Amino acid sequence: DFSDDGAKKFFEQNKDKFTFYTQINTNIYLSNNPQTLENIKNTKKTILKPQNTSLNTSNADPRLLGLLSQIPVGGFSPVLNGKNGYELYEVKSKDGAQTPEYEQVKNEVLNAYVSEQRQNFIQDYFDKLRSKINIEYLR
Repeated sequence: DFSDDGAKKFFEQNKDKFTFYTQINTNIYLSNNPQTLENIKNTKKTILKPQNTSLNTSNADPRLLGLLSQIPVGGFSPVLNGKNGYELYEVKSKDGAQTPEYEQVKNEVLNAYVSEQRQNFIQDYFDKLRSKINIEYLR
């Protein structure tokens, strides 16, 4: 069901995916080596001293706030390419939640909805395929 009504229902059930926070407190890890930041992200062991920063609509790119809005508190961003090397953001807290109206984010909702529908279709296809196949294990 790729209808507009289906997308609206998807939006109502998944408003958290489209919520934007206007104030996000983060730890920012900076490095010239992206692998160092990946290690921090994967092991949660901080070998670098982070910068504790409060990001908001007046001091941060809205795209960065949008990205960080989707990351749970305690989670890490992907390693990003910054002005002075690579950056990793750890979300400490989020405030100022704003959930837009459906019409304001209709295109994003439709993209997310179609993507999820496609993923569900593929999963169903492979599940049905597996149920029809007789796999014999040899030792």
